[in-house]
Formats: sequence, C-alpha cells, structure tokens
Amino acid sequence: MALIIENGTVVANANSYDTLANAQAFLDLVGLNVAANGDPLLIDEPSMIRAYYYVNSFENQYQGQRVSIDQTGSFPRSGVVINGFPLPQTTIPPQLIQAQAYAAYYEVVNPGITQPNGNGATITHEEISGAVAVDYADNGISSDTFNMASVTALLSQLFGTSGGAFSIQTVRI
Repeated sequence: MALIIENGTVVANANSYDTLANAQAFLDLVGLNVAANGDPLLIDEPSMIRAYYYVNSFENQYQGQRVSIDQTGSFPRSGVVINGFPLPQTTIPPQLIQAQAYAAYYEVVNPGITQPNGNGATITHEEISGAVAVDYADNGISSDTFNMASVTALLSQLFGTSGGAFSIQTVRI
C-alpha cells in the first residue's frame, strides 16, 4: 500500500498528510527514533495511514469546514485561524502533520492505540444503596501506561471554541 499525500489541493484518495521519510525525519529530530532496546524504531506506511485516520477523527472539533466534498481527510479547511493568523485553505497545518507523525510512532510502539475502544475494563460488580460502589476487572492497562498527549496538544491548536455565543477567543500578540 502506498501513501497518497494530501498537499492542500484535495488529492484524490489521499491517506496521509506527509511522506514516510518526512515523518521519520521529524521523529528523529525529536528523539523518537529508537526502541527501548536501542534498535531503530521505524514507522511504516500502515502506521501512517492509521495515524491519518486518527487525526481525522477529531474533525468535529477542528475550526472551519472542509473545502470540498471530495476530500478524504479533515484538511484542507477554510476558516482556520492559528495564533491569530488565518490559515490559507490550501495549507495543511504543520501541527496536523507533526501530530500524524507522533500518532504513527505511538501506533508502532503500542499497536492499536490509534483505534481506541475504551480501556477494556469490565464491570464485575455494581451496587446502589445509599452510595454507589463499582468494581472493575484488572485488564492490565493503567491510565499512565500510555497516552498520546503530544498528539492532542498539537491538534488542540486547531480546535475551535466550544463556549457558544458567549465565548471569548484569546489571541497571542
């Protein structure tokens, strides 16, 4: 399977915002290029594609709207403002590209992390009598085992306000 790069021109059947080589270079730059045993940790095309769909899963939170009904991803978009500056609708934000690289890395390190379906905890006992008591089965996953904070931090820069008509957008000057 080959990566088809969305470059802001609504590329047919796009499945990535960046090339594998560029994503790997970024991960090298931030020091995420080696596994725990010291071997090179290389992302691959399937992890990039899963990461593409992961970053697109936040579409309902992104500012603006798609520029075409034919595009496969959330970007390009019109109506996006980053740090007080309007983003040209043919530009794929660097934050999105970096978030996809991080998500691809996390997918290689922890396969399936980009397709979350809850933490898998099963309720084993629930009781309501004055106070609520709920017991969960231990599934071996703890909240600090793995998180994708770097991905969500980058993507949050692209999110719109959620306070409705009475919200105030702050702008860095």
